[in-house]
Amino acid sequence: MKYFITVLGFVLAKTPEFVLRGICCFIAWFVSTFLAKRMRVAYRNLEHCFPEKSDKERRAIAKESVRRMVEMGLFVLASPHIPLDTLKKRIGVDAFILEELANHSKNPTPILLLLPHVCMVEAVSLMPALVDVELPPVGVIYRPFDNSSIEDWVKKSRERCGITLLSRKNVRKSVDFLNKKGAVALLFDQNAGKAGLQNVFFDMICSTTELPRILAEHKKADVAMFYAKRTGFWRAEISGEWLNVDSANDISTKMNVWLENKLRTDEQLCRDWLWLHQRWERFNAFALPKMREDERECCLKLLGGKFKRKYKYVITPPSSLRGTLALIPLIKALYKSRPDAELTLVCEKRFYDVLLGLDFPAKLVCAPNVSNKIARMLFFRKLRMEYFDTHVVFEDSLLADVESKLLMPSISFAIESKYRKRKFIRFVYKADYASEADSLLSYYEAFMRRYSLEGEIDLSPLDTPMVPQKNKIGIICGGTGNHVLSAEKWGQIIKKLDKNLNDFKFVVYGDDCDCHTAFEITRTAEYAEIKSLAGKLSDSEIMSELKSCSLVVGTDCRLTHIANALGVRVVAVYGPTNPVRNGLVFDAPKSIVRPRNSPIQGGVDVENIYVDDVVAETLKFINQ
Repeated sequence: MKYFITVLGFVLAKTPEFVLRGICCFIAWFVSTFLAKRMRVAYRNLEHCFPEKSDKERRAIAKESVRRMVEMGLFVLASPHIPLDTLKKRIGVDAFILEELANHSKNPTPILLLLPHVCMVEAVSLMPALVDVELPPVGVIYRPFDNSSIEDWVKKSRERCGITLLSRKNVRKSVDFLNKKGAVALLFDQNAGKAGLQNVFFDMICSTTELPRILAEHKKADVAMFYAKRTGFWRAEISGEWLNVDSANDISTKMNVWLENKLRTDEQLCRDWLWLHQRWERFNAFALPKMREDERECCLKLLGGKFKRKYKYVITPPSSLRGTLALIPLIKALYKSRPDAELTLVCEKRFYDVLLGLDFPAKLVCAPNVSNKIARMLFFRKLRMEYFDTHVVFEDSLLADVESKLLMPSISFAIESKYRKRKFIRFVYKADYASEADSLLSYYEAFMRRYSLEGEIDLSPLDTPMVPQKNKIGIICGGTGNHVLSAEKWGQIIKKLDKNLNDFKFVVYGDDCDCHTAFEITRTAEYAEIKSLAGKLSDSEIMSELKSCSLVVGTDCRLTHIANALGVRVVAVYGPTNPVRNGLVFDAPKSIVRPRNSPIQGGVDVENIYVDDVVAETLKFINQ
């Protein structure tokens, strides 16, 4: 490998510049065209940093950054074979650096040089050969390679001009350089992992290495930003600025602020920076990273007192409205647990009007129904242009997995049931058999707690009901299926209620499929004051109607769960469906009625329900 790199570098050094430019353009085109996942990192980073720019502008910056990254790679290979006289003509040093070097030779002090990830950063290793002033000992901290032949080549090529490579694994050598009043250079980024210092970069929390603080604090070193400004192909001018810090603790903050200002104001440096690197990769869970109190205070100070919601979550809920409503308390908890995140809920078109009428902290996006698979996949492919960071998938289907693949988030989370394995999802929570018997809310909560969700779950209703009509009772048919009470049974319930209540009226609600059942209910209710609105109202109109009811009696269906979410008093009749798994979620007055021979998990024909039990629970609410 070492000999191959050496030969390749020699060939590149002798290759005409126009050919090298063509190679850079071709490789950049290849990366942009065929390595879509890697390019998404650059596009997402730029969208976070420059939301005011158009997508076309951000893509142009990303593609130019890739081209310059390739240029940097070729320069690393070729520079050992380029004569120093030629390098001196291509790479200059600005007047400020020369002046400061002259001053330093008269009054030596230890210096810590911080290098941003820019295109011609490798030119810094040539510094001793570019100036006539005698330099202090210069060391550059680097990450050693596992391959010994590549490691030998790297050390030989980068140390040829007089600098010394210092391993990250041996900080003592870096300290020795500072003891000799020398200079130590360190490449810094915004993804230092769990060991890093939490800081702010472009209004988002990032993890920055604490090594600059440690070195500067122990040796009272002066700190400078040191970088190479690209002036042409394999051409640059080395420049720098002193970083004014009040204490070593300020270094991480000041270097991020300096870099952010440079990227905002210097268009060429913005294109030079390596946008392909992950910058906020660690912050993908359902809570902020653990911070010391001083870190948190520093971040909030930089952010103006509160976190900016720039991190993007998108959530695919279950394909049932019942499951989606059970998820909303957890969305509210996530909103509090991640004060730096904007939440987007992708809901099916058939649920959009209902969810739009509920108050919870997520942006709603209306997607095609799951029955229209092609349209839905095309929708998610288009939605990828929002550059979401995290995708949370609750829907358990292959289609949902494919949607996540099409969305191309930075990271994805999902629950895996015992029935099928997930595809294309990075982090999968495997629920045990017992948890699948819990309520949907507990099932979802266990998943989110596994990935650090913090705080209490707020089960308060999602709307404040209007002042209800005291003498109005809503009857919900329940659609079709074995969970639905017969019209005869409903008629018996209404007649008994009518005998026990004075001047009460009944209104039957339902969807289009309930029209016949509703008609039969009104017919069998005999003398009760009753009317049917089944199939006559939109979802938003039904919600307004439900809020006007004194209470609602219904089977386990979507309208019953909507009434509970709105805070309306509900008497819910369960038969074969499971009131533990699919029970009413919100802390509004409610009562569950099951057949007397039914276990707590349900499973008994709903026609076995005792009319007197339903009437008794309803009268209990009325008389409260």
